[in-house]
Amino acid sequence: LLHAEKVAERAANHFKNQQRMNHFRTLGSEIMALYSDDENPLSWYKAVVDRVITRDEDSGYNLKYPKFVVTFTEYGNTETVALGEIDALQGEWSRDDPNASSSGRSDYNRGGGGRDRGRRSSNSQSWRGNNDRDLYDEVRRRERETATADKGR
Repeated sequence: LLHAEKVAERAANHFKNQQRMNHFRTLGSEIMALYSDDENPLSWYKAVVDRVITRDEDSGYNLKYPKFVVTFTEYGNTETVALGEIDALQGEWSRDDPNASSSGRSDYNRGGGGRDRGRRSSNSQSWRGNNDRDLYDEVRRRERETATADKGR
């Protein structure tokens, strides 16, 4: 329950800050995102924004807060995360910003430390394109790979 409250508070604070939201909505933006699995506790990891989801895929209604498809740069896995589960890279926001310290990031472990989260993909190399079109093409390529892998199951 405490985690859910922190995520909700972080989402509300992000949503009020236009500079922050513009950053998060920009494809290719480097951010921090929360991740956990059965073997690893909830931790912050570096990620890149691949896609912004503003509508519920089932109902078609607009979401209160956007969701984000991100790729964790250290491991190459892609996940969908809520607005409250992302934050700026360390020190990116001005200390004068009253919302900057409300993220609660210090309450979670830092990712990395040489741990393999067991989710390393075969294409875990870090992608760095030259422009938005390159990023668009890379996102589409990854979506096709995911769809092809899902069909093979």
